[in-house]
Amino acid sequence: MHLTSRAVFMTRPSIRLVVGEDQPLMRQAMVDEFRSYPGVEVVGMAGTIPELEQILRQTEPDMLVLE
Repeated sequence: MHLTSRAVFMTRPSIRLVVGEDQPLMRQAMVDEFRSYPGVEVVGMAGTIPELEQILRQTEPDMLVLE
């Protein structure tokens, strides 16, 4: 049986993700893309380092994506 990456996400627990990007349009595009994957929960996004530090402390994500 061949599994695609989306199928793998469906069988795993939710991955809590934070996106850090200083350009608002790019940040929103990244968030929208990640939200389209089952099993991925975007728990925060930030445009500055201080925002990012605060969100990371508050949410304790599994993954951080920086652009």
